Order: sequence, then C-alpha cells, then structure tokens
Amino acid sequence: MRAQISSIDLVLAIIVFSILFVFFVSSWSTTVSSAKNAMKKNRMEYAAISATDLMLKSAGSPAHWEQNTSSVQMVGLASTPNVLSSAKLAAFTAMDYSQQKSLLGMQEEFYFYVDNTDGVRLYEGGNLTVKSKGVVSIGRYGTLNGGKVKIGMMVYG
Repeated sequence: MRAQISSIDLVLAIIVFSILFVFFVSSWSTTVSSAKNAMKKNRMEYAAISATDLMLKSAGSPAHWEQNTSSVQMVGLASTPNVLSSAKLAAFTAMDYSQQKSLLGMQEEFYFYVDNTDGVRLYEGGNLTVKSKGVVSIGRYGTLNGGKVKIGMMVYG
C-alpha cells in the first residue's frame, strides 16, 4: 500500500507542477507582448513629437528650401519658431509621400494636418488611408498668417 500512495503523490505533484508551469508560461507571454506593445507605442510617440518639433521649430535647411524643393536637406515649416510659413507648408504638402516621409525621418506611416481655430483644414500631408490597429495622435499649436493653428500628427504602427 505504501508504494501506491507514493505513486499517487508523484502523479499529483506532476499535475500541480504542470498546471503551475502552464500558468507561468502564459503569464510570461502576456508580459512580453505588453512590453512589445508599449515599446512600439513609445517609438510612435517619439516619431510624432520629433516630426512636429521639426515642423514647428525649424526653418529647414537651406533656410529657404521652399523656393527650390530639390535642394531641401532638412524640412522645417517655420519662418521663426512656432510661426509657420504658408509657402513652406504649400511646398511640403505638394511633395510626394515618400519624400515627405524621408525628410521627416519617419519609419512609420503618418498623416499630418494644419487646422485653423474653426476646425477648417488648411493643409494636410502624409497617408490617411493606412489601416492599422495602432495609432498615436498628437496636437501642437503655432501661428500661421497671424492666426492660431493646430498641427495634428498621426503615426501608424
């Protein structure tokens, strides 16, 4: 009888250990997946903030690149910090998407817009047709032609 009790104990111990092991593995998988999603979201937020900083705070290089878009090395949409240039906005939004993406240093897909205080869309660029589960959207404010405008940036991952 003693040997039977020991084998039953062993089987129960294996079952309990197996259940705990499966629980641990599934919890670990969920934790790793959550960490990957958080890193992806952080990367997209960084891309959106960096791109809007570049747009709002820089005139670009050369400073008057909008006069000859083939010479642009770094895009910037401001004439002075937080004061957008309508000529630069027009030149940038006239570029094709791949050139916009390259000049902003974006790895992810993006869409940006400039709205006035009444919500009227003045300029837009990028790709709005992306179907993605993950999107980060930020809004920044500046001035254009003496009026306040909102610059929105959506980054898709």
